[in-house]
Amino acid sequence: MMNINRYMLPELAIIGITAIASGCQSDAPADVNDPAEYISFGAPALSASDSRATLVDEFGQSTGKVGGFKVWGYCVPTQVGGSSQDYGGASSPWSTKVSHVESADVMNGVDVTVSDDGSTSYSDPKAWISLDSDPQASYDYTYSFVAMANTGSATVSHSIAGGANQRRPHIQFEMPFGNTGNSTSTAASLDRTVVPDALMASMFDRTRRMGKVPLTFHHILTGVRFRAINRSGQTLRVKRVTLSGRFYRTAYYEFTSSTKRDMWVDELNTSSYAGTFTAFEGDQTVADETSAILGVDPSDPTGSLGNVLLLLPNPNGKPPVGENDTEAVYSLGDYKVITIQYTLTPKDGAESAEKTGSTGEFSLHYVPAPNTLHTANLTFTGDRVIVLFQADNDTNWEIGSNNNIDIN
Repeated sequence: MMNINRYMLPELAIIGITAIASGCQSDAPADVNDPAEYISFGAPALSASDSRATLVDEFGQSTGKVGGFKVWGYCVPTQVGGSSQDYGGASSPWSTKVSHVESADVMNGVDVTVSDDGSTSYSDPKAWISLDSDPQASYDYTYSFVAMANTGSATVSHSIAGGANQRRPHIQFEMPFGNTGNSTSTAASLDRTVVPDALMASMFDRTRRMGKVPLTFHHILTGVRFRAINRSGQTLRVKRVTLSGRFYRTAYYEFTSSTKRDMWVDELNTSSYAGTFTAFEGDQTVADETSAILGVDPSDPTGSLGNVLLLLPNPNGKPPVGENDTEAVYSLGDYKVITIQYTLTPKDGAESAEKTGSTGEFSLHYVPAPNTLHTANLTFTGDRVIVLFQADNDTNWEIGSNNNIDIN
């Protein structure tokens, strides 16, 4: 049986309710020539815009910005028990008509470009639907949109899932690695830089009277970075950190109401990729009784997140209870191992030979959420390296958050 995780999206509910209410406050309908004839989008926003920056934190055409997004739009359902379009139901809210939406009838994967000033444009502009027989009524038609951005070499596909009277938009997202299925070999090298910081947005129950469509994008992956904490009484030099394992590859998203997004992933034996990510490789010195995020530019320690691995989380993860829990469902993948290569130099002695430490296979005892950044703290004590996981799932890439989950 398929498990589905529902993400509550309160901000969308608030926007939808406010918009519908505002559309009803005027006794007289807006002049038909007043609103724009074509559907347009406001400057897209990112839910993740922390002062220390995120992997991507701005739309536009300049280097490092997200240049645009792909959008699907829906409006007119089909008649109950029939195949003809039901324009009488076009003004119904999304939660009422979604089960009868047969296609992305308004926009079907349209590529929208975003300029540095936030303005948007796209080819072959789509007009708001208007019926000559009753143009004023068409101003109350409700439109809903789903969008993806910054997907890079990942694979994204859209379809309408479900049988008659059970329709819903369905987005499939695949990480940019081949499917290794039930193979557990981690010998393959995985390039963390090819994984895009993919973004998703949705907006429901917009009408023509409301003008430009606003979209707020959220990160759909989980970020993991590493911090070296030196408690050894010696000078630490970190040379290499890797994370190996078998990881989730394919996720699905469905939109059955204006306040929830359903997400689930394929089981690891069905769709996964196995190998080893190099989280850090170089020569980073950490003085005794200090700590450092691996990969952070020393000349700009507050302007970089360091080297971040982006992984697809399983929202239906079930942390193990005890060592032999056969019912556990892994949150990020299985056969996970962290390996560290480093040296230690005593205050009055020679640098040690390069050492290698490994966690062995480990499991998380919490379920990481999308749109969250986690920091794995590697504590060097001299004779061992301690890696302990502690999480606060309320922490996410949002304005005002401290932007990381510390693993102490």
